[in-house]
Amino acid sequence: MSSARHVLIAVILLSLYGCDAPEEGPEVDDRPDLARVGGVQDVWGFEFGMDADRERVRHELGSPASVSESSAPESASGLEVERWYYDGFQVTFLINVREEYEHLLAVRIEDPKVPLRGGLRIGMRLDAALELLGEPRVVDGASRVYFYRDSTIEVVAPATTVEAVQLSRALP
Repeated sequence: MSSARHVLIAVILLSLYGCDAPEEGPEVDDRPDLARVGGVQDVWGFEFGMDADRERVRHELGSPASVSESSAPESASGLEVERWYYDGFQVTFLINVREEYEHLLAVRIEDPKVPLRGGLRIGMRLDAALELLGEPRVVDGASRVYFYRDSTIEVVAPATTVEAVQLSRALP
């Protein structure tokens, strides 16, 4: 699947599942603590938050090794996706050129040296990740996706080992 298509699917899924208002009444949840707390903030290992802009990310991480950009045709929405590549991970921004705003959309981690918290890590056995996170809401090939109120965690494991973790946020 192409990177732009993958980001578009993530945006659509986040808008469909990631922004639900909490239901009224007491919450009963038998998932592990990480899933009960709910969201990317539980595993986020960076000094900046998911609300960071490109300037803050560059300040914290330095300049990326490379950058790729994709944009919709001029007649379309004016949205661009910009991906910054660092050693072992990539940061994806959604930029609205017309309205002059940007959002950090996702961080995809592919190297065990890149810090994660809460026990989740690249290279761990898939069954251990599933025990930690609970039952995924969506399984699509090698991807297991967990939806929270304002974020998603996608665990990518083509076999028995976690090869990547994508942490994504819902758009405001």
